Amino acid sequence: AGFFGALIGNISGFKSDTQDGREVRMCSTFANSGPLPLLFVESLFASHSNPTMLPLSVAYISFYLLGWSPLFWSYGYSILAEKTLPHQKFEDIEKNNL
Repeated sequence: AGFFGALIGNISGFKSDTQDGREVRMCSTFANSGPLPLLFVESLFASHSNPTMLPLSVAYISFYLLGWSPLFWSYGYSILAEKTLPHQKFEDIEKNNL
């Protein structure tokens, strides 16, 4: 997923070390992979002839989201966070961000 986000960012002309580039990478890596699939399966399988189809689909999406959520909050944060060098002082970083 991160590879495709970086690829889309590079194709669109955003440099990955800029704030805009990090935002494009984040949005294209994770997108609407949480609520959107749940809405789709609800509309597709609500009146399906097999009554187990909707709960089974929701269960599969829920298992996917169990892995997605920690990845979003860990890898997603590392995408958005500005890279700092180990020898930089906090005061220097604070001045640059103001």
